[in-house]
Amino acid sequence: FWGSTSRKIKWIPESSWVDYSKLVFVWGCHKSRGGGLLSSWGKGSSGQLGLRDRGAALLPRMLTGLHAHRIRRVACGMAHTLALSDEGEVFAWGSGADGQLGVGQREPEQVDAEEPVKVQGLPTDAPVTVIAAGSRHSLCISGDDGQLFVWGNNADGRLGFADEGEEWVN
Repeated sequence: FWGSTSRKIKWIPESSWVDYSKLVFVWGCHKSRGGGLLSSWGKGSSGQLGLRDRGAALLPRMLTGLHAHRIRRVACGMAHTLALSDEGEVFAWGSGADGQLGVGQREPEQVDAEEPVKVQGLPTDAPVTVIAAGSRHSLCISGDDGQLFVWGNNADGRLGFADEGEEWVN
């Protein structure tokens, strides 16, 4: 496990709230349960937990911002998170300083999102099938033809463009 603590991690009994036959995804600080509901915990200083605040959560807390969507995949970046719904919609929250949320350019005080927001600029005729989050960039693959969409910080060519800098999805 990553972190700065040397204490032993105490596991929370999960058998009372997770149906393992319907487990969708487990990674880092997020867990999607059989109904597509999402819980998160850990460090939330950039809003990356999606809990409408920037505090830490020591125990799993349910995200309420996605209750209308069944979530099937989650991807965690350095300080942002992506979620993919069964309908192929992508949602993002957390740090947006480099455009990694995919919500277009925003005012400096609104760069981060403390709750899920829908990623803009993706095709509506072909649902997204794959999502991934890098340290300060995001990507997804859409439709049967496998179109790749990337956005965020392009330092060191992370987005596959020759010029470095940010790319904003509008």
